[in-house]
Amino acid sequence: MMIPIKEIRKKDLPKVGEKAYNLSKLNSSGYLIPDGISLTEDIYRNFLSETGLIDKIRMELARRELSAMRWEELWDTSLRIRNLFLRTEIPEKIYRELFRGLSEYEGLPVVVRSSAPGEDSGNSSFAGLHESYVDIEGVDNIITHIKLVWASLWSDRALLYRKELGLDPWKSSMGVIVQNLIKGDVSGVAFSRDPTDKDQMVIEAVPGLNQDLVDGKVEPERWMIDTEDGSIKERYSSSNSTTLLNEKELEILHSTLKSLHAEYGFAVDLEWTLKDNKFYILQVRPVTTLTKEGEEERLWEKEDKRPWYRSLTKSFDTLKEMQRRIEEEILPDMEKAAAYMKNMDISSIDNLSLSKEILRRIELYEKWHNIYWQELIPFAHGVRLFGKIYNDTVKPSDPYEFTELLKSDNMISVTRNRSFLSLIKKIKDDPVLCEKLKNKIFDDTSLDFWESLDKFMHHHGNSSYRGDSLLTNKKDVLRLILNMADTDIDFEEECKDISHLENKFLSAFKIDQQNFAKDILNLARISWRIRDDDNIYLGRLESALLDSVNQGKIRLSINEKVTPYTVAMMLADPDHSPKVSDDTKSSPFSSKDKQKRNKLIKIATIDKNSEMRMRKFTGQPAGPGIGIGKSRVIQNQEDVFQFKKGEVLVCDAIDPNMTFIVQFASAIVERRGGMLIHGAIIAREYGIPCVTGIDNATEIIETGVTLVVDGYTGTVTIKET
Repeated sequence: MMIPIKEIRKKDLPKVGEKAYNLSKLNSSGYLIPDGISLTEDIYRNFLSETGLIDKIRMELARRELSAMRWEELWDTSLRIRNLFLRTEIPEKIYRELFRGLSEYEGLPVVVRSSAPGEDSGNSSFAGLHESYVDIEGVDNIITHIKLVWASLWSDRALLYRKELGLDPWKSSMGVIVQNLIKGDVSGVAFSRDPTDKDQMVIEAVPGLNQDLVDGKVEPERWMIDTEDGSIKERYSSSNSTTLLNEKELEILHSTLKSLHAEYGFAVDLEWTLKDNKFYILQVRPVTTLTKEGEEERLWEKEDKRPWYRSLTKSFDTLKEMQRRIEEEILPDMEKAAAYMKNMDISSIDNLSLSKEILRRIELYEKWHNIYWQELIPFAHGVRLFGKIYNDTVKPSDPYEFTELLKSDNMISVTRNRSFLSLIKKIKDDPVLCEKLKNKIFDDTSLDFWESLDKFMHHHGNSSYRGDSLLTNKKDVLRLILNMADTDIDFEEECKDISHLENKFLSAFKIDQQNFAKDILNLARISWRIRDDDNIYLGRLESALLDSVNQGKIRLSINEKVTPYTVAMMLADPDHSPKVSDDTKSSPFSSKDKQKRNKLIKIATIDKNSEMRMRKFTGQPAGPGIGIGKSRVIQNQEDVFQFKKGEVLVCDAIDPNMTFIVQFASAIVERRGGMLIHGAIIAREYGIPCVTGIDNATEIIETGVTLVVDGYTGTVTIKET
């Protein structure tokens, strides 16, 4: 079940995978490759069956249809599966076989690569989807990284790609290559055809090892080479230093690319390194492109968001630069824009000016909405990167243990919720004031409370929820405060000591890696906070847009739902008659989204009777603990203010703008799934049991039924009354 790469033959291809077989072909053709050994997919399959791991993976993927999973859920599922691989011991018989076959690499630096059967064929390329590890030493360490390569078969990106190609993940398997590490003087990648110009080749090079180039950390020196004669058409370099490759070396690479292209019959992408004037080929695979020529950049707006999902993974250095831009530029600019609009007196301007202001706010909202998808959401990968590193080093029993280190008192929603709680405490501590407010008696004794309420409304009232401004109606807010004051509330904040977790994480790193460990932890904490804050910033901009639209609707005496664009047109032209096409002029409230939502509700309603006979639903475990209580289904703003302490909050998705009620919930159930959605984040902040990813949750669960929410297993049960 372990074959030296140079001894691999065609008959071994189904067991060793294309990558290992291609290396053997290269060797047979006279190309220089690093010595190494191939672990067949039999070892992987035996490991799964003998440990029972295959059944646990099936349970994870049975929670929800893969096609229905959002990017957060895919990340979560792959994280849990990865943790299963890390914590599952290799059976003794398999371990002895691995140890015996790998013993010759003890004390030598190696590369551990994937070689999945069906990977990197002429019809598909899994480049970058499965893991590779460089500079690994020690047999036990190699074996650990073999397990991580196996686990990468179930990564979110690999699952998405298999779905895209119509491949059954249960029929997929994983071979592994272990090769001597060649510490080249110069390394790079080369393409026998430029994907944008078939008449030229592309060669890229960086000093030293290839890993930084593959990870996108280093800008390479790049040559555009004529396909036929090998002449240099263009050269790009970010520095003015001496060229990394001379003409003779470029000629060798050109000749190699030309020969391999002819031999394989299609464009190839090869990874190479130059050591002591010798070229080693590290791997070769077909050139494929995942995005079609001319495809638009705004991939998140497409029906199929898989290409966008794949773009979310960022390197640590890229995330650090994103952090700087977000903290120093994006969020301050969003805040300034929202503050400027909030302080504008739109009631005093004429109709034409109001029309122009609405159109300006639509454009402004769309601008920041796109930046939110382009930069703020991808920055959430900082949390995932830290989670992966934490689990790889600490190997905790709970794959989400790392989130305990990320909790933040500086979240805007937590700060707002604390202010809301203080208003409740003022009334609860003063029974006389409470009674007067209930009876609508407002005198000098209540001035302090009203000042506090006004201050709260001023700071937190500029938010929106489902297309309506939230926390703007003082009567609604007061009614909710009075209702909560009649319940038992613990006003003491629990301060959980997490120093032992931080020490456990940091102690897993060597002295020279301590600064990196601290940096990645700090980055993750900022990423976690901003993942919750970003929607509040965006909500303030949406609220400003809604304020101007509502002002226009008042002037036009319009009560029904119409788009901001329609209101602007009617203000500018009293004879304007709204058309269906008007709905497409404003993305925040587009008719397309409404049609999708209505279709979903219609389907859910048709299936409602059969669904309601089910008493148990399985989703994603997002907040540990078990919560029991009456359900409160949140469909609109009115439902938010009907919420009572101790109820189970059931919603499509918790918006950070309405989490001031979440702190009073006994549990949370959401349709949207994943640890990085706002409901899961706030649930972890308050220690509330949470289950996400329950399909059509607001349709199959009615307000008032008793729910048992198990945040450990991800199940929600309707309790018999």
